[in-house]
Amino acid sequence: MPDDCPFMIAPPGGSILPGPMQGNPPDIFLNFASNQAYIKSTNATVAASPLLTVSRASSGTVNDTSGNWTTVGSNLPRISNLGLLVEENRTNSLRNNSMQGAVVSGALPTNWLIQSAAGLTTTVAALGTESGVDFIDLQVSGTAAGTQWQVRFESPAAIAAIQNQTWTSSLFAYFSGGSTANVTGQKLQIFSYTSAPAFLTAYPTTVSVPSVGPLGASRFSGISQVTDVTIASVISLLEVDVSNGQSINFTIRIGWPQLELGASATSPIRTTSVAVTRAADAVTLTSVPAFGSAYSQYVTATFQAPQAYNINQVGIEYDDGTSANRAIIRRISGSGNGQLTTAGGTGVSLNAAAFNSNVLTKFAGAYAAGDQAFSQNGSAPITGAAAILPSGLNAVDFGSGNGASAFLLNGFISQAAIWSTQRVPNTFLQAITQ
Repeated sequence: MPDDCPFMIAPPGGSILPGPMQGNPPDIFLNFASNQAYIKSTNATVAASPLLTVSRASSGTVNDTSGNWTTVGSNLPRISNLGLLVEENRTNSLRNNSMQGAVVSGALPTNWLIQSAAGLTTTVAALGTESGVDFIDLQVSGTAAGTQWQVRFESPAAIAAIQNQTWTSSLFAYFSGGSTANVTGQKLQIFSYTSAPAFLTAYPTTVSVPSVGPLGASRFSGISQVTDVTIASVISLLEVDVSNGQSINFTIRIGWPQLELGASATSPIRTTSVAVTRAADAVTLTSVPAFGSAYSQYVTATFQAPQAYNINQVGIEYDDGTSANRAIIRRISGSGNGQLTTAGGTGVSLNAAAFNSNVLTKFAGAYAAGDQAFSQNGSAPITGAAAILPSGLNAVDFGSGNGASAFLLNGFISQAAIWSTQRVPNTFLQAITQ
């Protein structure tokens, strides 16, 4: 494993610093993916999570590289071997995504409905938990007199909606038994309704549900803007398309369906009887080194929101606890470009290339009066010459900005480094982001 691997765990007695940083250690280096931190002043490696202050007024879930999901209590960092998860607040509008009320060989979960081609029978075959995710197995069998089977996760009038909102549906699923013979496709759908309620429009997203698990690694999502003038509500559903007149016998495992108002799928929010909101994460460094007249910063992040997401997404920010004085590395709203920028002083904005979602990206920036630089993924540094830097910096935010839960990352930070009194060389910026 290369020594700059973002998921590295240091051998006994070894350094957790990426190779290029070993010759010029930061004041603080955090490897969230291994939950370790290096402190230069003591030359010590310690756990990373105790160095963080987290404000999140709810529990939240986090996954790991094996697809296991864990629930983390309020005001605690959501850390796994993928890194530190930081997200905006979201509400799962589906009132019962944990299958409450379901009975094996009996009732469906409360609020759920099957809409099926004639000739097909749906049976609750199993209930349980896999990969930390609540699931239901639905067995569908018979000879189809039609081409669709649907499981709808809410009643038509339960979730209010207005024209031009963007909704995201998601769920975990795989075919856990039987055969996919005569199954022709699968879709996540959002249906819109009038206030009657009368059906208006189907907004489909084609997905490909696998025949193997694990469930926690088989999550699908669909994003739709609902444009109906007379819309009053929405629901989400999973559709399995089948061949008319053919024998059908499949069992599909479904976990934690979610319908959230927003243009991306965020981590699952468990519900039992009412819609539930997960609060935003605000994550800061508890003990901040004193900032000098020059400084540098480094962050590796995996942004999970779409490239053209409609807010700026902060990777790391130094600030004075407000929006007045800030030094930021972030992903820009709309374009998805990486950017180094400041507020306060004379201001500077240095833009790098756009990058795709769900891809690890490395950023580093350096600041001195009249001399700034920014490098992304090993690119030649982009330079600026703002004469006056922000003043009074005394806070470090991870995955959010403005000294609060604003401009959320919506993804994972795997590493971060802080040089509080040094403007590192341009060649060093390029080396540590390769």
